[in-house]
Amino acid sequence: MRRSEHQPSCNFAIASPSDITDTVQVKQNVPITASAPAVFNLRSSPNMYLVRPLFISKSGFLVGAEVNGNQNNIFERTRPLSHWNFVGSIPGIVIQLDFDTLKSGFALVGSRITSTNSLYSTSDGGRHWTLVSKGKYVQVHFFNNQNGIALSSPPGGPGFGAEILITSSGGRSWTQEPTSTLSQMSLLSGNYVGFSFASNEIGWLAFGGQPGAGSEEKWLFRTVNGGRSWTEVASSPPLTNPSFSSPETTLPDSFSLPLNGYLSQIRLTTPSLGYIALARGGRGDVLETVDGGIHWTGEQLLPANNFRSTSISEIATTPFGGVALTAAGSIWNQANSGAAWKEIYPPYRATSISYGSGKVDITTEQGRVIALGSNPSGASNVLGNFGVSTEAVNIIPGGEVVVTNTAIEIKRSGKGWAKIPVPVGWQINDGRFLNGSVGLVVTGPLTKALEVTLNGGHSWTKVPIPVQCIFPRSAQCNQLVGSWLRVRTASTQSL
Repeated sequence: MRRSEHQPSCNFAIASPSDITDTVQVKQNVPITASAPAVFNLRSSPNMYLVRPLFISKSGFLVGAEVNGNQNNIFERTRPLSHWNFVGSIPGIVIQLDFDTLKSGFALVGSRITSTNSLYSTSDGGRHWTLVSKGKYVQVHFFNNQNGIALSSPPGGPGFGAEILITSSGGRSWTQEPTSTLSQMSLLSGNYVGFSFASNEIGWLAFGGQPGAGSEEKWLFRTVNGGRSWTEVASSPPLTNPSFSSPETTLPDSFSLPLNGYLSQIRLTTPSLGYIALARGGRGDVLETVDGGIHWTGEQLLPANNFRSTSISEIATTPFGGVALTAAGSIWNQANSGAAWKEIYPPYRATSISYGSGKVDITTEQGRVIALGSNPSGASNVLGNFGVSTEAVNIIPGGEVVVTNTAIEIKRSGKGWAKIPVPVGWQINDGRFLNGSVGLVVTGPLTKALEVTLNGGHSWTKVPIPVQCIFPRSAQCNQLVGSWLRVRTASTQSL
């Protein structure tokens, strides 16, 4: 590793955490929407991965819930290409959302204390919620604001079969439907179960067994009378029969569901066409049926080699085309049959965030550096494109510093980007700058040292540290970096 011959002496001392306001940044996948206030106000747009629960309607609107302390914030997206809007909150842990219109819907809410779940209803799109009833509900589906069906645990507990309940009073009262077909199904915690109805009469009910080692037994039942009786139409081979694990084994037609993968969603859009999404299944693919759930084959929808996971957890067919939610929380849209699937949310995902001086700067996975305004319009400005090796952005007084794997660049107000000198051959893993003069970087190969500059990169000094920064963005290394960059005013902060 080369360094400048003329090096200043660096007699820094590690300060105590209480004496430091540092510029430490956490490198993580943080969803950023087109609306900048999402960074400042946690209620204006979802900030976490919107994986569960999310409801995608047949008409194309989406409703999602995000945990916020002891309640869930509810967000709506009136169509796939619109923006998320915060609409209200509901106490407890939302297990499931079910809407028949954008205004009328239900939420199944769990408790950390008891096994009893609460059913809430809304008539204004989630702005206000009313407690309807409590019970051992596991899954619900409503055809309208009065008529619905629920899967419930029997009095003996979730390990003693499943019960079907029918309501015509909006969930206030329920009638049990006798069905011996489901008496052997387990509703133990962690097992997936879900309804999907193509009409008020024709529907499906999927069960997942106890997951483990990437495999799970699966069962699919069908009803033609609104859930009053059910018939098994497909299943996976049993885990307890080792002969079914042999690739030479010819499986019976009833074993058309694979053991591999965990059930994530069942969605049939017509009496014959439907999909099953599998967690830990193939990246970007789903199971498809064209005969009402009897036979299933793999169907590749999203790219399998995307930068982050494209495992599909939810899928729906809407007037706006196909809509899919991935395990990473992104939403994809296929505008029409045969068209390419495109990621529509988030428009970009930040890998590094820095804020100060009334603005937010982020770096994206593709290496763009974007300044997000803090005004309600959410105006943003692309500051530059530095490639996928971009490591961090630092807001400094009057400008920004961007650190890539091989270079450091600085931009001051009204001027273009200029390089900060670094020795030839450096592999930069991370970097922090207090201003245009003072900064440090973590370089490879791994050493117990930081490279520090006090004169804008014209010279660098190796400063020993107690540990190797094997993962430069770990909490331990961030603390070390923050200890060196001691700031006496709070003009710059970082997430």
